[in-house]
Amino acid sequence: MQFLWNRATSCIFLGVILQSFCSIKLVWLNALLPSISGERIGLSHGAAFVCAWAVVTFFSRVTGAYTLGKYAEAKGFFAAQKVLVLGYICTTFLFFLCCLYANYTYQIRWVVLLVTYFNAFLFPATLVLPAMYLMKIYNAESHAKISMLMILASVLGYTLSSTLSIKFNPHVMSGIICGGSFLCGFLYYMGKNSILGLEESHVKEPQKYSPISSGYRARILALLVGGVCGAGMTHNYFFIEPYLLNVTVVNLNRSKWGYISFYIALVVFLILARKVCAYVNSTKLLFRSLIGTLLVAAALNVIDVSSAHAYIIYQVTFAFFFAGFLAPSLAIVFSLFQNDRPFFNGVFWYYSGLSFSYLVGYFLSKELGIFTHYFLLVSPLVLMGVPCMAALRSKLLTIRSSLQQ
Repeated sequence: MQFLWNRATSCIFLGVILQSFCSIKLVWLNALLPSISGERIGLSHGAAFVCAWAVVTFFSRVTGAYTLGKYAEAKGFFAAQKVLVLGYICTTFLFFLCCLYANYTYQIRWVVLLVTYFNAFLFPATLVLPAMYLMKIYNAESHAKISMLMILASVLGYTLSSTLSIKFNPHVMSGIICGGSFLCGFLYYMGKNSILGLEESHVKEPQKYSPISSGYRARILALLVGGVCGAGMTHNYFFIEPYLLNVTVVNLNRSKWGYISFYIALVVFLILARKVCAYVNSTKLLFRSLIGTLLVAAALNVIDVSSAHAYIIYQVTFAFFFAGFLAPSLAIVFSLFQNDRPFFNGVFWYYSGLSFSYLVGYFLSKELGIFTHYFLLVSPLVLMGVPCMAALRSKLLTIRSSLQQ
């Protein structure tokens, strides 16, 4: 196995953390956009804005995945990173300017929405593109570790931004994320030569992947894998936390502790899952982990999580199975497209599925969606997880058949 950690990969890892940190999400808008009557977003006509935000950011992510995937395929990884860095500097600086008018933000909500559109446009390439680039360079035995590291970096950046947004007001927070975008630019400037020389300094060994799925089957599987990853990450926000607060009447502080325990456990289990990938076929790990994730998600309807300890145990269990699916997910996607434009196909199909699960999550959740009850099984995690399980099962049968021949 080639040695993975060096100056270039460390720069890319930190770059993913910073870019994920600088991705403007609804958490900022929730604090910034009180309505004229002083209500928080998500109430009365504020909910209409959230729905508009969900639709606009869905299209921005999909178009961003398509455009940046095409650009990276034509110009290369580092050229695409220049676009990302400059894009994050511009969008976060504009967001900082919007925060200077925080008292009138609702009146300029469409300007904020436009800034958010361009910021979300950048994010698909932030996570997937670095993983595809490193997998093109390193041999197959390193791919599960690369997948885990890129996802870990994204989770760390997101968690850090969410944590700081609780501690600081929107004016300060907007300045912090703007500073983070400039720091990311400085980081890539300092690591430019190392990144450009990375591909020349490594000689890839022959790939050891199982036969590659072809055509539409590969695209469907990549789309479903991305959808499950997005649905699992948002399942707490859209379904579990509202259910606990409004049905089991768990207090808010206890709910937040359970949410924090999920992310802490997810980081730990992501690291452990990479070790498991060295002994278990990645497709088989995804299949088994997905079964466990769906069973744990369904179990919330029948078990008592009203106590703090029970809820934390539930979140840790959910994180355990979900991490097993999440960690090798990008490696599986690369294996589908390694000889078929991996930058474009990997970024576009994986992130299209993830973006679709985000959109469906908004419209199926009780607060914003079409349902009047807290049906946890009516969620993107189940709607995309079941067909994904069938597709993974089909791939496992194909692998088994090819090995027997």
